Amino acid sequence: MMVNALHRAYLVSFEIPFYGVALRSLNDKTTSFYEKHGFERRTDDRHPVMILPIWTIRDLFSKP
Repeated sequence: MMVNALHRAYLVSFEIPFYGVALRSLNDKTTSFYEKHGFERRTDDRHPVMILPIWTIRDLFSKP
């Protein structure tokens, strides 16, 4: 499901400029999962905001 959402963001990014995909992590386990997949923690609260910049997403889908 995450790959599908990131691919859609990739496609939309050629039509609409935006910084990246943001989400709020629910616990330490999901925070670790998202960080392992390139998301950056933007807050240090209990449910941190995590962002994957669009240039990282473009790198994922534009490689041959």
